[in-house]
Formats: sequence, structure tokens, C-alpha cells
Amino acid sequence: MTESSSFWRPLDEDALSQAFAQSGRLHIPDFMKPELAQALFEVLSGPMSWARTFTVNGKSYDIDLAAQAQTPTSVMTQVAEAIAEGGRTGFQYDFELWWISDEIEAGHRPTDTRQPLAELYDLLNSPPFLSLIRPL
Repeated sequence: MTESSSFWRPLDEDALSQAFAQSGRLHIPDFMKPELAQALFEVLSGPMSWARTFTVNGKSYDIDLAAQAQTPTSVMTQVAEAIAEGGRTGFQYDFELWWISDEIEAGHRPTDTRQPLAELYDLLNSPPFLSLIRPL
């Protein structure tokens, strides 16, 4: 059993390892303490510079959502059709994101309302978390 941290609750490493071995994926319900989860929810629900990333014909695209909003509907319809076709015939992804790692690694650590995202980044890259996850 792991120790509790300021971010996560105690975890049963043996049970997690067995679950991963059986399914090939890891789901950790209630991993974060409620106050961190709530802070992340509030930040991610607020104003952010979101982007959309997807593949079409094997090529990756990252588009700022504000720019996408200015793109003609006919073009976005073609993009949607190409994404759907890619999913029928091979590997495909399409999701929205904000690159916290790029910001922090470029020396632009958020000190505003997005600070909980930087704290989560620190948590996921911390020696205690990595030592927990690596063996699984």
C-alpha cells in the first residue's frame, strides 16, 4: 500500500498490478484527492487556449480552437469526414488539449488560475509517482 500524498490517496499496488496484468490497462478510481480534482475541474472549465489535435491520412494536425471557429463549415465537414474515414481504415485520433508540458518546459510555468495544472504536471513527473507507476 502506498503512502498518501498531498495529491493522491493510499493505493494498493498489488491490486493495481494484478488489474493491469489482466486487462492491459489501468483505471484508478478516486486517485486524486477531492480538493485537487475540484481545482482541476474549475481550471479546465474556465478560459483556456485549447487546441484540437487529429490525424488525417496519417498526418497530424494541431489547430487552435479559436482559429477552428473561424474555419468555414464546409471545410470542417470535410475534416470530420476524413477523420471518420481514418477511423474505419486504420489508426485515428481526435481530441482537444492544452499543452501544459510545452508551457512548463519552455519556462512559462502558470502562476495564475492554471497553477493546479502545473501541480498535476509536477505530480505525474515526481519520483514518488513514477516509482509507483513504473513497476505496474
